Amino acid sequence: MVTGMCCNFLMKIKNNSASSWNLGEPIWSGSLIVTSDDKHCYLNFSSNSQLFLKVKVDTGVVEPVLDSSRYFVVKVEQGEKRAFLGLGFQERSESFDFTASLSDFKK
Repeated sequence: MVTGMCCNFLMKIKNNSASSWNLGEPIWSGSLIVTSDDKHCYLNFSSNSQLFLKVKVDTGVVEPVLDSSRYFVVKVEQGEKRAFLGLGFQERSESFDFTASLSDFKK
């Protein structure tokens, strides 16, 4: 699955309310490609064919926000470090496709 355009928003603490994010100032925007192999699913954030971030999807890595169907919280871990990013889609249909792709992998 490839999206047209999505944005990432930096959060100092985990916050499942997109209306409290600074939606006018994303830290990154580009496309999201959801890929998988036999064992894992990955979120590949890229812009102009350059990989920005690759996140392995495990239980609890992606959560929907409480106030919108177009936004999600993504937990990014690297060793002992952990950060939360807001993920937003311009189109509701793209967020639906994203959710469906994650759901298809879980099956």
